[in-house]
Amino acid sequence: VITLAMYSVQGPVSGTLDFIWWDVSSGMQTSVYSSRDTTGYRAEARRYSGTVLMPFSPHPTGAVTKTTGLVTDGRTPEIREYDTKGQLQRILRAAIPGRAVTQEVLDGYVGWIMAVDGYTQDQAETSLQGIPIRETLPFFQALQVDESGWIWAELYGLDSTVPGEWMVFDPDGRAHGRIQTPAGLDVRSIGEDFILGVWIDEFGVEHVHRYSLRRSAGGV
Repeated sequence: VITLAMYSVQGPVSGTLDFIWWDVSSGMQTSVYSSRDTTGYRAEARRYSGTVLMPFSPHPTGAVTKTTGLVTDGRTPEIREYDTKGQLQRILRAAIPGRAVTQEVLDGYVGWIMAVDGYTQDQAETSLQGIPIRETLPFFQALQVDESGWIWAELYGLDSTVPGEWMVFDPDGRAHGRIQTPAGLDVRSIGEDFILGVWIDEFGVEHVHRYSLRRSAGGV
């Protein structure tokens, strides 16, 4: 049995993420992809002292087919596919433009910090002072491979109150447009005729939700 594993070692301001093929029967590990990124900054301000996450930071993510591993670094609209020897087989590309980090996007990020960390608006805004802000948002933040071998790449987004949006690629690597999933749904599995995910209610309780998926003659 071979599976794609992710190992992350976090430091005070940076982290390393390694993707490996791990043959659990033999214990053999083969390196596929490695990324060392700035994940946060040490911040000192009027009312705050600590490490602040890098706003809109891209994070590599991966998925597997029956015989290959898929990785996207989030910085470009690309997905790289590797065989079990760690050799690059192909690159899937989507013709989508970068999304600018506007003031509206920054305001939304401040609101997200307030909701997640319980900060006041002043604390949230102060914690970002002096932190470099990216000019564009990351592209993809999650990958899934469905039972038919189609590849789903979730577009980056922080707001769990709006539907998720996924780029869908056929097994030959051709992009076939976008599909939305229900707001707040953490997609865990995509079958021939269903999407299975976890949704968390206002009390923090997890619920498993299953939605029907209707495929066209083209596959999705």
